Amino acid sequence: MESGRLRFFLVFAAIGVFLSEACSFNIPYALALPTTYPVYGLIFLFTIDALVRSGERRFFAWYIGGLFVGLITETYVAKVVFYGLSPDEPRVWGLAPLQILFVVMGFHPFFSFMLPAYIARRLLGFPLPISISRFRDLLALAAAPIYTLTAFGVASRRPWSPAAGFLLFAVSAAILVVWVIWLRRRGYIKDIRLTSEERRWVWWRVTIPIYLFFFFAATNDDHGGKHLPPFLPCVAVTIVIALLLVAWWYVVTGRVPGIFRREGEATGYISKGNELFPPEEVASDEVGFDPVSVSFWPFLAYIAWILAIHAFGMLFWYSSGRPLFPAAVFCLALMLIGMGLISTPLSLYHLAKCLLEKHRNQSYLILRR
Repeated sequence: MESGRLRFFLVFAAIGVFLSEACSFNIPYALALPTTYPVYGLIFLFTIDALVRSGERRFFAWYIGGLFVGLITETYVAKVVFYGLSPDEPRVWGLAPLQILFVVMGFHPFFSFMLPAYIARRLLGFPLPISISRFRDLLALAAAPIYTLTAFGVASRRPWSPAAGFLLFAVSAAILVVWVIWLRRRGYIKDIRLTSEERRWVWWRVTIPIYLFFFFAATNDDHGGKHLPPFLPCVAVTIVIALLLVAWWYVVTGRVPGIFRREGEATGYISKGNELFPPEEVASDEVGFDPVSVSFWPFLAYIAWILAIHAFGMLFWYSSGRPLFPAAVFCLALMLIGMGLISTPLSLYHLAKCLLEKHRNQSYLILRR
């Protein structure tokens, strides 16, 4: 894989890991663990590449891209889809429905994927197809208190003290800043998009072996330390992920996943916006990234904002005896479940609608040729 693209996705993975695992206090020292980068980074690699390549801006495409983050990490690594966040979690047909709603459909799409992508676009100048607005800036700032409430819920199940957890969290923040400084001092990246050869190589030689390793070796002490999920529910979830991935990739890029094709092989029609074009009619302009576009001081201010909100929240919560702790976490859970219940069916509806439209358009174009 070309070194410039590797730098780009390493830093994006660091942002995603920080906002997903460290800010939520699930793993406050997440950026100090080398194993966390591939868990998220490999998913970002394929989803961001597809969205950038097609210039996709629609909400449902980005939401489903974030849904893959929750589905894949919580199915094959943390096993939360099957066991929940505690051994006594309610389960239906081998699945933990409450945590699927709360973690997979509510938290991950927004706070593990869409927010990191917006921060990367807004403050680091990453060439992502995301519109910048003041309203979205306010939403990014408002995410800090939500992360703090999530941290309260997680911290109550962790063995470390609040002060130790915050110190570990600050270490992750410092590592993220170092990553950004390192990116700023490197050269211009000519094109952040993967080639077909790179996608195929990363899929077969990196992604599959790493996730097989995590599937058999990773565990979560919160759900009793179980390594492997129940067989039939795992197969069912895998089929759902595979079908959703193929449908999403086809809608976003206008073709089936290209990990099985060789470089230069016919790829069918390419999606640009809402229309399909033959490959020879699509300009192959490069999507470059210049580290000069990184707004370092605003980025540092945003990290400081998150640290300050966490510090103030922890100080208030634990000095006051946590009188509102259960109610606040319950309200947060209801909010995330509501976000997931609204966003998931709407996104799947638009995905199905676009899938049918693209299939009809492609059939018409092939017949016309």
